[in-house]
Amino acid sequence: MSQDPQIPIPSCTQGMGSKTFKSPPLTPYLSTPEIFDWHFKNSRHHPFYVYQEDAAHGSKITTVAWEDAVKAIYRIANSVTRNLGSLKDGITKPLVGLYCSSESLTYMLAMIGVIRAGFPLFLISDRTSPASLEHLIVKSGVTHILINDNDQKLSTRLWGVRRNLKEDVTVSIIPSRSELFGNGETEVPAPVQPSLEDQCLIIHSSGSTALPELNRWTHRMMHNVLWHTWYGEKDICGEVMSTPAIPMGGPTGIMQALFAASSGVIISGFPPSSPPPSPTLENVWNSIIATRATYGFIPHSFLAVRIIAAPIQAGLLPCNQIWLEDDDKVEKLAKLQGVMFAGAPLSKDVGDKLAVKGVNVMTLYGSSEAGLLNKAFTSKNRGMDWEWFTFHPLIYPTFRNKSEDGVGELVLKTGATHTTTRTNTVVDGVPAYATGDLLERHPTFPSLWRFVSRVTDQETIGAGGPKINVVALAKMIMTDPLISGAVLVSQSVGVSNVFGVIIEPAHNDFSGPDALEIFKANIWQVWAGTILLGLLRQYFRPTIERYNAITHDPARVFKSGSAVSIEPW
Repeated sequence: MSQDPQIPIPSCTQGMGSKTFKSPPLTPYLSTPEIFDWHFKNSRHHPFYVYQEDAAHGSKITTVAWEDAVKAIYRIANSVTRNLGSLKDGITKPLVGLYCSSESLTYMLAMIGVIRAGFPLFLISDRTSPASLEHLIVKSGVTHILINDNDQKLSTRLWGVRRNLKEDVTVSIIPSRSELFGNGETEVPAPVQPSLEDQCLIIHSSGSTALPELNRWTHRMMHNVLWHTWYGEKDICGEVMSTPAIPMGGPTGIMQALFAASSGVIISGFPPSSPPPSPTLENVWNSIIATRATYGFIPHSFLAVRIIAAPIQAGLLPCNQIWLEDDDKVEKLAKLQGVMFAGAPLSKDVGDKLAVKGVNVMTLYGSSEAGLLNKAFTSKNRGMDWEWFTFHPLIYPTFRNKSEDGVGELVLKTGATHTTTRTNTVVDGVPAYATGDLLERHPTFPSLWRFVSRVTDQETIGAGGPKINVVALAKMIMTDPLISGAVLVSQSVGVSNVFGVIIEPAHNDFSGPDALEIFKANIWQVWAGTILLGLLRQYFRPTIERYNAITHDPARVFKSGSAVSIEPW
């Protein structure tokens, strides 16, 4: 066995009352591969994943038990080993990439299968552009990539990138559904016992503003996420967490597999298929209901009203009413034990509307550099305090550059139970990672915090003026479906600063008589002219009013400082 981590006594042991799930031991240390071996022997009949083959037409529920899941993991591990050769002690282990669009079950099995084979794993997002994909392959040094069958788009993209590489990267296919779950003997791979400091996997950043960066997770970081639920507030063994629309190539995909292994929570989603179904409002909702989910892990975009901006014909505005505006769906969401979101802040307006209707909105806060940082499963519904969270007890948070109102940049110190993929500062003589996230302490409950913004989103408005989160405020305005862009600007007027906004409409059909001039002159006034501008007024005016109602005084938008970016200007 490898060395034991210095881990405290857990506050919430999982699976104590289960007849099918046997919790793995906290000590002595078991690595991620060994945990899955444990369940193959001890939790064979406990559900790992549930799905409905045709949720829209009421087909029966299929349960993938731990025995079948681990057999599939072993088959993937054996396939990878055959393609790369057996590992030898003292030999550097080649990095294996996972570049696929598989649904959550196949993705989790492939991810753990590579790790179980003893190879470090590189999770490559299927949304990565060709330029970023080439950059990631070269920078990481990945030598073999695992892809799913029947995804022509990904295969073509990867083939195009491989032609530009100086060193070839081999490719193999994830075994098919029939190969993974078919009858027959399954060879148990040779045991692997990585140490806490061995590299387990690599996650890359989004690359939205620059080429993506690599975040190397050790087995210690995996261990921290693995045991996360044991330091929460609730035993979730046997609960069903629906995740069909959640991206798998990052921390949220890792979290699903590890939470299932440590707590016995059951993951639900789409059936295994290649290519997988694309998540839609309808099939995700059908999956939640059909699998009798008790927790919903749901993208933000499914919760609020989204109006699709398009050319307006016959006075009709094409729109897609999402779950927030469907009383029946909101009522069902309120019956779940929790509705979880991650990746970016949920609009306060949306969260408040859900919370006031009884939905237990749960924040998951973390990053690719640090993993999950807050308690994920709370015992009580926080109601209108849904934005606020408690830090996980296994991490070491501190703050720098705190303001008088309790806002400061989160810094994570390195410690026995938590490390980050990189450090960029020192606190109390200890290496630490300054996250670049600004958090705010709750005014009444000091153990609660909420995300405010990125440090780089804060801009000083005017000479000696206040710092304002211009990115978040612009995004607030851009929630209006007919606004495709917004840039907040400040102009000096005498000794004062006038705050304004440059608006880019989502369409440019201003062909009516003086339509543009009328729009520019009356953008803050009630106006009911042509169908086009009347509809634009209907949605734009509440957006600006709502913005001005909730923002700080220095960031209030004035008509005199604003413009519309339509050519000819």
